[in-house]
Amino acid sequence: MFAVVFASIILVVIALSINPLLRTEVGIRRHLLRSTPIGTSIEDVLQIFGIDDTEIRSHGVVLHNTLRIPLRSVFPNDVNDPSRVLGNSHIWKNLGSYQLIVRIDVEAVFVFDENGHLMEVFVRKGRDLI
Repeated sequence: MFAVVFASIILVVIALSINPLLRTEVGIRRHLLRSTPIGTSIEDVLQIFGIDDTEIRSHGVVLHNTLRIPLRSVFPNDVNDPSRVLGNSHIWKNLGSYQLIVRIDVEAVFVFDENGHLMEVFVRKGRDLI
């Protein structure tokens, strides 16, 4: 019995190290911040993640009222409460997806200040139930 439990734990550890997308949102964020710590320039983030500079959005992100996560479909000039807007530019990057029972898409939002330095990273997992 102990051998089965031990083997299961080892398999989970190997899976998480091979595919960081299987980690929790907090774990993925921590993983991203190891390679792009707060203060990293926008140019370095583009290079590290192989992102084209056309993906840079020239406005900050609007945070959800209570969850404090960025909303994709709302633009800052459509917001009545400017305190919900974070940063001066951002990049919304699809990190990949994986299939368990449902398909799970993992996205990261890199938010930059007025000087083009990373000020926050958000990670969101979206589940496709269809």
